[in-house]
Amino acid sequence: MFTGTHKKCVRSAMAGAVLAVCCGAASAAPTVDLTGIGYVQYGDGLSYSMPFANFQAIGDFTPQPGDPFYIASAPGQIANLVVPATGVNGGPVTVNFAGMDDAYETPSGVGGENYFQTGGLNFGGNTYPAPDPGGAGEFTNDFNNTWDATVASLASFLSGEQLVFFFNNNQLNQTQAQQSLAAWGQLWITDAAGNVVDPDGVGGPETGYFEFTNNNSPYALVSEGGGGVPLGDPTGYTSTGRTAPTATTLADGTVLTDYVLSGGELCADAGLNFVDCDDPSAVIGPVNHNLGANNAAYAIVFPELNALLDALIANAALDLTQYTLHIDLRMGCDPTLFGVDPDALICDGELADGSGWGKNLNNGYEQVFIGTAARVQQVPEPAVLTLLGIGMLGLAASRRQRKVSAHG
Repeated sequence: MFTGTHKKCVRSAMAGAVLAVCCGAASAAPTVDLTGIGYVQYGDGLSYSMPFANFQAIGDFTPQPGDPFYIASAPGQIANLVVPATGVNGGPVTVNFAGMDDAYETPSGVGGENYFQTGGLNFGGNTYPAPDPGGAGEFTNDFNNTWDATVASLASFLSGEQLVFFFNNNQLNQTQAQQSLAAWGQLWITDAAGNVVDPDGVGGPETGYFEFTNNNSPYALVSEGGGGVPLGDPTGYTSTGRTAPTATTLADGTVLTDYVLSGGELCADAGLNFVDCDDPSAVIGPVNHNLGANNAAYAIVFPELNALLDALIANAALDLTQYTLHIDLRMGCDPTLFGVDPDALICDGELADGSGWGKNLNNGYEQVFIGTAARVQQVPEPAVLTLLGIGMLGLAASRRQRKVSAHG
């Protein structure tokens, strides 16, 4: 990753040779090392809980400054990382490296819009503004409704490490429903002609699109039957192509959607299975994931996307300034699927007893930023479970008598 001086230098570099001299030796330690850490698979993305990762590392579910999974995210602490979206106005944090879009502005404050998507949206008489920072066409295939970055700029930033996304869940905490929000994303890489790059170059079922998706499953926590798969295999999911997220409401009122439920408190039983926090078998948790603006709640890795980036970067014959990563990011209560009324039950999630799960953005300053992850040495699934179990089972015994309800 770059220091502030290097970021300024990269921003002003006018040629590849200048870029190499300016930044070639600017790498530092990776932002995070996820080797051996458990995750939940959502489509092509692997979602790592920073609270659970911190417990796995040092036995504490509440990351504090200095802990391995306290990912500081105040403006001054991520100014030299890559920031696709933030609620901060102005300053170094909103300015990215040459060959990248600057940061999209997400809604700010309690009175902000309840929905965000890159490029913005006009629907049902409502406007959800999110214009492309700097406009389209700043570099090859810089689109006006996605966050874009040339593979050349990413290669310089990553310095041989893996790309990892971090997310701040900064919702209100007054009720359970206010803690959560809906999130979805799609990523792909194009060549100079605008063609989507085929991951293996030989065709096949893969489309070249990578998705963070609930895969048309119930909008619920992973412990309640949501679309996440603990320790799942992302190669088992294949995108159908360039599409928008979907939603279906069943006769019993269950909402199936591609939007992932972000936030919410998770509990587990003594066998390390995620369970509802009101379940008598829940002896671990509740573990909060609405951590606010100063530290990230989640790290998200796309292994197949990283493999594609590796292959492109390793090919010396390619001009990487002509290859571009695109990100379509959407958060909140999508009016095209759920209506324009933020106070409707399907958006705010507020049941009479204060439970339920909301989709709205309700507090502003949700933030997505990119760091570097150490190259993960894959740990076989039984070994991951063993690593989790060493600490969690002991913690379960010590916390049995002081477990609190997630809905209290």
